[in-house]
Amino acid sequence: MKLKNAKELTNKFLSQKDNNILEQARVFLFLCAMLQTASIFFNTDKTNIINEISLIFSITAAVTFIVLAFIIRKNPRKIILTGIILYSALLLVNGYADHITIFQGILAKIIIYVGLIQAHKDKFRKTVIAYSRLLLTQFSA
Repeated sequence: MKLKNAKELTNKFLSQKDNNILEQARVFLFLCAMLQTASIFFNTDKTNIINEISLIFSITAAVTFIVLAFIIRKNPRKIILTGIILYSALLLVNGYADHITIFQGILAKIIIYVGLIQAHKDKFRKTVIAYSRLLLTQFSA
């Protein structure tokens, strides 16, 4: 088997379960966007410059989460990791602007983190299994 067929072989091994993982990650990215959109409407104190920066960052993050959810099939592991990092940065910026936001919606934040990290872990495991099978077929041929 030639190395240029590696992508086809990898896609063959990553099929149905991989789609379920990507759909799970997509749902959590849309959930992040939905929560950021809701936080934009509930942010009533716009007197402080830090709150205005937090509001702009929340709008940008909501749009970015939607874009990440739509392009997750291009490079799933990197996009899921980007979503985790962006969500963490968003929580830090909002926590700096208003310390109460760290504890508001803590259950939703935990669910989002667990869902995204689980999707990233599952995707990484599936990729490692596919590449190990690819190596086995390379050496057995």
